[in-house]
Amino acid sequence: MTTSLFATPTSAKASSLLKTTFAATLFPAALAAAVICFTAATAQAQTSVINPNYNRCVARASSAPSQVVFSKSDKASAIAEANQRGISEAEQSWTSGDPTIYVYGLRMGKYDFDAETGLPIKQVAGCKVTSAQAEYVRAHNARVRQLIREKGLPTTSRMKTLDKLENPVAVYDNRRARRTQLKLNGAAITSPDGRFNVRWSTESSHLGAKMIVVTDRQSNSVSKSYYFYDGPVYAVWGPEGTDSVLLCDSDRQEGFGRQVSVGALDLASGLWIAAENTTLPPLGNEERHRHLEQQYAQAQAEKAAEREAAQQVVYRPTHRTVGNRTMSTSVAAVATSFR
Repeated sequence: MTTSLFATPTSAKASSLLKTTFAATLFPAALAAAVICFTAATAQAQTSVINPNYNRCVARASSAPSQVVFSKSDKASAIAEANQRGISEAEQSWTSGDPTIYVYGLRMGKYDFDAETGLPIKQVAGCKVTSAQAEYVRAHNARVRQLIREKGLPTTSRMKTLDKLENPVAVYDNRRARRTQLKLNGAAITSPDGRFNVRWSTESSHLGAKMIVVTDRQSNSVSKSYYFYDGPVYAVWGPEGTDSVLLCDSDRQEGFGRQVSVGALDLASGLWIAAENTTLPPLGNEERHRHLEQQYAQAQAEKAAEREAAQQVVYRPTHRTVGNRTMSTSVAAVATSFR
C-alpha cells in the first residue's frame, strides 16, 4: 500500500468528504467516482515532498486532472485489476528508464511535463472516464512517486529545467540581443554545443502543417512539434544545462508596451516545457516610455471623443400628408462619420 505524497488541510478534507458522503448516500453506485473527484478537486491546495515549489509552479505546467465526466462506476474487481495494472506499468517504465505521469481530462493550455516530478506527461484517457480508469491513473502515479522517494529523480526528469524556465518571457528578453529569426522552410539553426538542429517546416508533415523539427545530431533522432503561428518567429537558446530553445512568435508594440509571447521547447524530447504571454515595457529609455504612454493616452481620448460625437442626435422637423391631414414629425439624424 502506497502512502499519500500530499498534505491537504483538514478542514478542506472534511468539507469535501461531507459533500461526497451525502452524494454517495443518494447515489451509492457513484461512491468510488466521487472519492476520486474529491482527490482531483483538492489538488490545488496540496503540497509536494518531491518539489517544494509545487504550489508555485503548478499553474505553468499543471498535470492535475481537468473537469471530467465519470461514465460509470465499475465493480470492485475491475477497480482492483486497474490498480494492479497501473502499479505494474509504473514499475516497468521505471526499469526501462522512461517513467511518465499519467493524466486524463481536457488539458488545453497545459504543457508536457509534470510540475511536481518534472517527468513527461502521458495522456491515457479523455474527459469521459470510468472509476477503474481513474484508479489506474492514480495507482500508476502513486507508484512512480514512491519510486522517486526511494531512488531519487530519474534522468528523464526536467525539474531543473522547469525551475530555470519558470518565466520564459523574462529569459527570452534577457537574451533578446542574441535572437535568430527562424524562417518557415528556411535553414536550420544549430544549438551552441552543436548537438541539436532546429528548423521550422511544413515539409515534415503530409498535411502541410507547420512544425518545429528538432534533429539530435548525436543519436540521429528526430522529434516534431506542431507550431501553427504565422511568424515572424525568433529563437534564443535556453540557459546552460537546459537543452532548450525559446521561440517567440509575438514581440510587437501595442499601446505603450510590448506584447510578447514565448514558448519553451525541450530539445531532447521535443516536448513543450512552458509558455507565457505578457506585456513588457517598450525598448528604450524611460523618456521614450513616458512619451509612448502619453501618445497612447491621447489616442484613447481622441477615440472616446469621436464616439461621443457620433452618438449626438439632431432632430429635423418634417411634414407629411396622411389623407387630408398634415402630420408634423421629427426625424433623428445620427452622425456616423469618423476621422
